[in-house]
Amino acid sequence: MSIKVSVIVPVHNTGKTVMDGLTSFREQTLPRRDFEVIWVDDGSTDDTPDLIASEIAAEENFHLLRTENSGWPGRPRNIGMDTARGAYVHFVDDDDRLAPEALERLYARAVETGADIVCGRTAGHGRTVARVLYTKPMAAGNLRRDTVLLSSMTVHKLFRRDFLTAHGIRFPEGRVRLEDHLFMLRAYLLAEKVATVHDYTCYHWMRREDGHHISFGRIEPEEYLGSVRKIIRMVRDHVEPGPLRDKLISHWYAGKVLAQVQGRKYLSQPSGYREELFTAVRSLVTDCVPPEVDAKLPAKQRVVSALVRHGERGPLETYAALEAGTTHEPRLEGLQWRGGSLVVRISTRLVHTGPRGRTTPVLFSRAGDRYRWQLPPSIAGLPGVAEAADFTAEMRRATVTGQLKHRDEATELLLPTTQRATDFPAADEDRPRPSLLARLLRRGTGERGAADSAPGGEQLYGVCFDAEFTIDPATADPGRPLSGVWDAYVRLDCCGWTTARRLGALRAGGVDQERMPAFTGHAPSFANPYWTKDHGNLSLSVDGSLDPLGRAVRDVSRITVTPEGDDLAVTVPLTIAPLDTRVPVTVRLERDGADPLWLDGGIAPPDGPGLPALTFRVPERELDGPCALHLERGDRSGRLGLRLARLPGTGRWSVTR
Repeated sequence: MSIKVSVIVPVHNTGKTVMDGLTSFREQTLPRRDFEVIWVDDGSTDDTPDLIASEIAAEENFHLLRTENSGWPGRPRNIGMDTARGAYVHFVDDDDRLAPEALERLYARAVETGADIVCGRTAGHGRTVARVLYTKPMAAGNLRRDTVLLSSMTVHKLFRRDFLTAHGIRFPEGRVRLEDHLFMLRAYLLAEKVATVHDYTCYHWMRREDGHHISFGRIEPEEYLGSVRKIIRMVRDHVEPGPLRDKLISHWYAGKVLAQVQGRKYLSQPSGYREELFTAVRSLVTDCVPPEVDAKLPAKQRVVSALVRHGERGPLETYAALEAGTTHEPRLEGLQWRGGSLVVRISTRLVHTGPRGRTTPVLFSRAGDRYRWQLPPSIAGLPGVAEAADFTAEMRRATVTGQLKHRDEATELLLPTTQRATDFPAADEDRPRPSLLARLLRRGTGERGAADSAPGGEQLYGVCFDAEFTIDPATADPGRPLSGVWDAYVRLDCCGWTTARRLGALRAGGVDQERMPAFTGHAPSFANPYWTKDHGNLSLSVDGSLDPLGRAVRDVSRITVTPEGDDLAVTVPLTIAPLDTRVPVTVRLERDGADPLWLDGGIAPPDGPGLPALTFRVPERELDGPCALHLERGDRSGRLGLRLARLPGTGRWSVTR
């Protein structure tokens, strides 16, 4: 029997949550004869191995191996690789799960591209996952050219087993921090081709509700940074000196070293631990990170690096407190349906969040065409800090991106977005208006204007971005239609701040009137943008309940009921997006004491100026009292909140709320 894929699952005291993964393996569309699953129990002390053994006793190609406790996933994964029979191996953590088509799609992509590694799109449940890697397909990626691969360093991928064996790529065993990074870096550096499955969520990466995951504990500085040293050594061994080597080192320097001495997490630690951490970080920087690497860092991390190299903890902690509350503040400026797509206009600005959630703009001093982050003099005057705080180049590279996240499945999609940068004088309390920065980003020069002054006489400005992104429900996932409920976010990548914030709670006047449902695509789908009940944020429901069509009846006085022979012709104008063609629906009339009436109806474009309208005909002889109006379409239904009733004393019929 030829096994295509071996799934390897290290297990330790997982309990019943191991069933989530097991169930997902049973549901795979790849035929059972074509894959095997190998659980390797790492000395569990609970009933996890017995639970697995009883569940898989009669399952084809499902196996359980047991070993003494090693304390970390490396050894169980190595044992699984040694046992595997598949042409490819896929690593899955014991509390994660695969989507039904994952193995079939990953294997097909590997065969199609001849790739050594195939990365499947991942959804993070309480986890941060790579997004940019999956915005477009990759068939022959290589880390030396495609550094976007660094955004995904987990091992939850498909690997050609002969590739791993030929190069002796294995996991470090025992308690080794960043063991995934050590494995993936070597694999990426040696792989000739890396491919992606970008249009289907293959892997669901879960965070255990009890929080008892081995990766989330407080780090031991020397142990943790010892793994970073190994990573840097591997980069030096395999990559020649130059920009690529500096770029690779800067990735771990920013994300795994400098991140340890930044923000609220660092400041919340006891003073003694902060001292230990600072000492270990500075030692690593002195030994392993040459100054030229700093040029590859995001802007705000350059400031951190300058403070670490300076060697005093006090200024670093002053900076950490300043930077800890920095985020961005998106505002929804407009919603409009155009050609079946929802166009979302937003603005967002960099802000500090203070007590009680009050926000103030992050300020930059401006001299000519240069922007420098306004830091306290006690920090700005230290060696290298002023130069590091020049954010001009990073302002030009800043990006704003619309983002959707599936409410249940956690898939995240990045949307086509256009943007324009603006700046505004620090004294202005109104929303920003186009100023020098917009011209700077277009032409690289600009005029100075009046604003508050920095100590050196330079002017102080905040920075804002105006952006527009498009949601096409028929193609947004990429090329596939959306389904279910999607929450809207705005992601800002600016000067090292990378944050996705919910959109909609803060919105301009008039947006409420612009919000309306739509029928989109060829099918078509019913798409309804709405505000969430908790915070009033923007979400989009696709092919859900038709109830929102009741709220689209904004003026009941425009509803007409016209006798036409033995029938009543009913027309209900709807405030929905413009239609190209008629959408068939079924109208259900609920009658007191009688069976419902089922009528053919449709929602159609207006003949001339006006709104789309629901139209249907009902035999008058079938009516003997008031009826409630409902709509049905496929397996979806909705209550319109309307009733058809005879006007007292007139014999005429009307529709009212």
